[in-house]
Amino acid sequence: MTERDKHLLIVLQRYMPEKAAEWALDKLKQHRIQLRISGYRSSKWGDYQPPDKGQPHRISINYNLNPQAFTVTFVHELAHLETYLRWGSHVAPHGPQWHQTFAHLMREVLNLKALHPAVENYFRKHEFRHAASACSDPQLRRLLRTFDPVTDPNIMLLEQVPPGGFFIIPGGRVFRKGPLQRTRYKCTCVHTGQSYLIHHLMEVKWCPSGNPLQSKPMK
Repeated sequence: MTERDKHLLIVLQRYMPEKAAEWALDKLKQHRIQLRISGYRSSKWGDYQPPDKGQPHRISINYNLNPQAFTVTFVHELAHLETYLRWGSHVAPHGPQWHQTFAHLMREVLNLKALHPAVENYFRKHEFRHAASACSDPQLRRLLRTFDPVTDPNIMLLEQVPPGGFFIIPGGRVFRKGPLQRTRYKCTCVHTGQSYLIHHLMEVKWCPSGNPLQSKPMK
């Protein structure tokens, strides 16, 4: 193993279980992937970009994911890459070709016993089916979130905030929770009075005092 590979493995082991990190390193080398650890993004946990204008395959994953969520997200984005290699860009992003590829890769990871038994059981129970993202798969999102370190008991999913409760989103804006409309809550921005539809699985900071001005902004 080269010094560069050793360094990359050390980085991966900060974010993934050891066996998953070794597997991921092999994939990064095989496909010559440029991996970027991204900042927090509320709308997605990761993304994949195909080669373009001399750029290699690129995968980015949010830095704040716990090892279970990081690993599942890496598999998700790697499935996009391998789908692109096999079928090009003329198939649906999360169509049957992607699902087939995702299932194959997830079996590889599960065979390593790299993930927590609860996560492994989830995928085996659902026959390796996976929604377009953890953000749109409520059951998986809730499961993966149970592995987050508890740093603030008021950090929770929007669906867990009491009706009419105040909450803060990343960036500091304060909202009041309104009625659910399919998968999003109609919420009112305290500062402007404008209404916004916010996904029920977005991570927010609840203001239990009812006075958001007395709560510290969410980092």
